[in-house]
Amino acid sequence: MVRPPRQMIEKTAILVIVLEGRVYAHNNIEKRNLDSKPTDCNVADSITRIINIMQENLVFMGFQAFQFLFCVNAIYNQNTIQMIAIAVINYVCALLGIGQIFETLRWRKQLKDNIDAARASCTPEQRNLPDADIISFEVPLVAVLLIFGTALGFLAFKLYQQFGWNIYKRIGADLRTQCKHRNCFLTMLIFVMLLKLDIFFMLAFSILALIVLNIKSDDPDRRLQSGAYYFHLGLTILIVIMQFLAYVSLRKEWAAGMAIFTLFCIISIIDYIILLTKSITSSVQTTWYFWVFFIIGSCILTGVTAIWSVLVMRNFNQGLKELLYKGKQDENPHSDLSMSDAGTNAGRRWAIEDDDD
Repeated sequence: MVRPPRQMIEKTAILVIVLEGRVYAHNNIEKRNLDSKPTDCNVADSITRIINIMQENLVFMGFQAFQFLFCVNAIYNQNTIQMIAIAVINYVCALLGIGQIFETLRWRKQLKDNIDAARASCTPEQRNLPDADIISFEVPLVAVLLIFGTALGFLAFKLYQQFGWNIYKRIGADLRTQCKHRNCFLTMLIFVMLLKLDIFFMLAFSILALIVLNIKSDDPDRRLQSGAYYFHLGLTILIVIMQFLAYVSLRKEWAAGMAIFTLFCIISIIDYIILLTKSITSSVQTTWYFWVFFIIGSCILTGVTAIWSVLVMRNFNQGLKELLYKGKQDENPHSDLSMSDAGTNAGRRWAIEDDDD
C-alpha cells in the first residue's frame, strides 16, 4: 500500500512560497530604486511592468498555499484523480516560472534601453541598477517545481493502481454494475475536483481583475467601462454562492440547480472574453502576457467545468447516489466518492483495505 508523504508536500509548499517570496522582495527593492525620486527618466512603463511581475509573485504564492490545501484534501479524501491534477499543475507552474524568467529579462532590457535614452535625467539609483540575478532567484524555484511535479506524478500513478480496488469495493464485483456506474463515478469525481480548482482560479482571477482593470485607472488600456466593471463585480460576488449551489445540486441530484450553475459558467466565460479583449493591447511591449494567460486559463477551466456539469446532470437518477449512500452507511468512508462529512471520519487509512469489518 502506498502512503502519501504529507510532510514532504507541506515542506515543499513552504519552500516554494519562500523562494517566490525572495523573488518578490528582490523585485520590490528594484521598484523602490526606480521610483525613488520623481525625475524625467523614462521609467514609468518599466515601473508598471515590475508592479505586474510583483502581482504575479503574489498570485503564485497564494496559489501555492491553495495547492497545499488542495493536496491535503486529495490525500484525506482518497482522490487519486486530484493527485494527478496536482502533478500536472506543478509542471504548468514550472512553465510559468520559466516564462517569468523571460519576462524579467525582457523587462530589464526595456528598462536599460529607456534609461540609456534619458541617462542625464535619471537618478544614480536608476542608472546603477544591479544585473538580473536569475540563477539565485528564479532558477531554484523552477527546479523545485519540476522535481515536486515529477515526485507527485510518480505517487499519483502508484495511487491510481489502488484506485480501481476502491471502486471495486464501492461499486461491487458485478461487471454490468461496474460498467453502469464506473463512468458516472469518475465523472462525479472530476467535477468535484473542478469545483475545488474553480474556487481559486475563478475567485482569484475575478478579484485581481477588479484591481487591474478598474474604472478609475489612469491607463486607458486598463480602464474598464463602468457597465462591464459592475457586471464583473456582480459575477465575482456570485462565485462562492454558485459553487455551493453546484455542490448541493450534485449531492441531491437536483437538475435545476445544476442548470443554473451551468448558465452561470457560460455567462462568466462571456465576462472573461470581455476582459480579454480589454487586456490585449496594440503594443507588444505593454501587453501583460501573464495576465492574458491567466484570463485564457480561467476561461478554459470554466468552460470545462460547464461541460462537466452537463455530463454530471445526465448521470442523475442512474442509481449512483443510492449506491454511494449505501456505501456510506456500510463503511462510513471520508472520501469525495461518498461526498460525506469529512469531520466524522478522522483517522481512516489512505487505501481501502480488505478488512473483515
